[in-house]
Amino acid sequence: MADSYVCSGATMKCTMGTKTAKLTVLPIRTVFLTGKPMANISDHLTMVNLAPFGRCRSLGFPATASATAAHHGHLTPMPCMHNTPFPWMNGKNDYIVKGDPALLKSSTCQCMWGGTISLITDGQTPTGPADLSKLPEEKFKKDQQTSSNESKDGTITEKFNKASEYRAQGMGLFSSFKKANHDVNFKNSRNKAKFMSDDDADLSKSNKNYGKNEQYGINCATTTTTFMLRKQGYDVTARARNANDHTDSIAYGLNIYNAWKNPDGSDVSPTMILDKFKAKEQEEAIKGELLDNYTPKTQAEIYKEVLLEACEQEGYYTFGLSWKAGGGHYTVIKSEKDRNGNTILTNIEPQTGEPFPDIDSMISRLAYPDPTDTVMRTDDKVFNEEYNDLFDIN
Repeated sequence: MADSYVCSGATMKCTMGTKTAKLTVLPIRTVFLTGKPMANISDHLTMVNLAPFGRCRSLGFPATASATAAHHGHLTPMPCMHNTPFPWMNGKNDYIVKGDPALLKSSTCQCMWGGTISLITDGQTPTGPADLSKLPEEKFKKDQQTSSNESKDGTITEKFNKASEYRAQGMGLFSSFKKANHDVNFKNSRNKAKFMSDDDADLSKSNKNYGKNEQYGINCATTTTTFMLRKQGYDVTARARNANDHTDSIAYGLNIYNAWKNPDGSDVSPTMILDKFKAKEQEEAIKGELLDNYTPKTQAEIYKEVLLEACEQEGYYTFGLSWKAGGGHYTVIKSEKDRNGNTILTNIEPQTGEPFPDIDSMISRLAYPDPTDTVMRTDDKVFNEEYNDLFDIN
């Protein structure tokens, strides 16, 4: 019997897991089979497409290895958190679903911890094997095309007029139409009805190509900006670090803040953490000299105090930091108030999808004081559309 295509809801198993799990294909796929979004080999993202497989029995999984060592070598499986950076293997290469080979029931996906993920069912309704010919080629092609000259992102007229503007500015013909297409698509990618939730804005789309190559693993400035744009409702995805001048330049110095403006159009000014840090450190030293039995706060405590004050307003903040082990990073901090009015900070990590569990554990990894550390509230700022080439438009 012919192999079968796979849809959202298919059941999977892992050779190192203790339970089966479900495959999720996001409904934005727009190509359907038996009423369900059709899968392709790119549907491999951890916790986005692939649900956990109970507990992991692999000693390659750090949590299981640690627990096993703590139990004197007795295998102690820990809750699965698979690591699947690479696409499914053995897709249908001559049958393309939204740019990638269709996923087949015979396809497999490799977890970095040592497990091999395979499909038990294809997820079609009714369940059971489905012949590859059950989706006519004509309908398949029709599903992937727009029904008129008006695309979902903007009309042909809009793009033509915009391209004409760029041509009048001296830009080449091809470049004019390419930039006009991107600009109009960006403008119309905003869901004007609502802002996105944290889940809708997270790694599943902010940096969906993470793991594809090195450049999608060092694009933190772009992914942080992408997350904030997604929070504002724009359906965009971060480009690689080396995609263009902007994706590279915002990774240096304070250039990331060039992508934002105040609502009145003026330039933004991030908080320079070192300035606040030094003032508080000096204050603690004076207290230590003047007050009996006073123990000055540690650098970590001072750093946290500065961060809490800088993020006192509820909202989302771009945070530029320096690692103790060397190098720097951009990430997002969410500021909220508890019932007593105290500021609670949470890390959101749009580049890797692996945030720190709490701010204290993040601070313990930082080099401080460092002159490059910055923080700025971003959800109340306006995006500088000169930088819309940081993103791909979905």
